[in-house]
Amino acid sequence: MVANAMLRDPRLSLKAKGLLAVMLSVPDERPYRMSQVEAVSDDGRDAHRTALRELEAAGYVSRQQTRNAQGKLGETEYRVSDALLTVDGKAVDGKAVHGSNIVPDAKKALEVPPALAARPQFAEAWQEWRSYRRERRLSRTDRVLKAQLAFLAEQPNPEACIRQTITNGWNGLFELKGQFGKPQTPGEANARSLDTARQTHRVLSEGNDNDPF
Repeated sequence: MVANAMLRDPRLSLKAKGLLAVMLSVPDERPYRMSQVEAVSDDGRDAHRTALRELEAAGYVSRQQTRNAQGKLGETEYRVSDALLTVDGKAVDGKAVHGSNIVPDAKKALEVPPALAARPQFAEAWQEWRSYRRERRLSRTDRVLKAQLAFLAEQPNPEACIRQTITNGWNGLFELKGQFGKPQTPGEANARSLDTARQTHRVLSEGNDNDPF
């Protein structure tokens, strides 16, 4: 049985809820690969990866890269639960979670600030933003995305900030003109972004990580 709370979670798309149900159906003692999970539908690899990241952002899935006895990268360990997971991979209610091993394919998901995770529409907007940056071949390193999440957490309407950039074809995230105002011109946006750039420069100058996805 899948928990009703997860099925009614407004942050999750129907696709993400379906993927979680499939992942939970695999016995604990039987490791599985994402390719096997993808085989049960015709949505395609990218759609499955998007749904998986959605589950991670919402807190139903966590993953950790393992290493073998020689110190080399091993399989990625996934912890899956229909109850929200805490940062250590255990269920919020203290119950044991369902664990499985999947072929290595990514780092563990970024931690979404609580203020953003609590917004019903943010998970979908954030995945759209990630896809937008991937399509435009923009940086998606951990440091860049963490800085963007920190910026969005301070905005009164983070989803609108994302839509503003995508609609105008910009590369960065900028404050809205007014709380819910019309999109800024590129010149206005660039001017407003200077303060944000200064604040995040220290984080971004520490170096670049490999893209997690």
